[in-house]
Amino acid sequence: MTALYILNRYLTPMQPYPLAEELTKTGLDITYLDLKQIAVDPATGEITHNNKPLPPKKTILNRITENLHQATHPLTQQLTQDGHTLINTHQARTLAADKLATHHKLTNAGIP
Repeated sequence: MTALYILNRYLTPMQPYPLAEELTKTGLDITYLDLKQIAVDPATGEITHNNKPLPPKKTILNRITENLHQATHPLTQQLTQDGHTLINTHQARTLAADKLATHHKLTNAGIP
């Protein structure tokens, strides 16, 4: 079974990821990562969740809101550097919210 990790600001049974149930039906194993339980070792850069090393090269859906971007940017950079695939990054959301910037980015990439 393929795993999808969901990085959340907090975990409560009242606020699960809205599409988690549907994604589970497709065969994805959903694992939530509570932001409060994530730590990055400053000496080694190792990322742990609940004091356990994060498995290597996972797909992580970033659900951190814009107001926490500054606080979580070092974490998302380290996740990317470690080979994880991040979905819904701050940069992607910023680009998607700006039609002109999106047009320029696509045009520069040769996409009409």
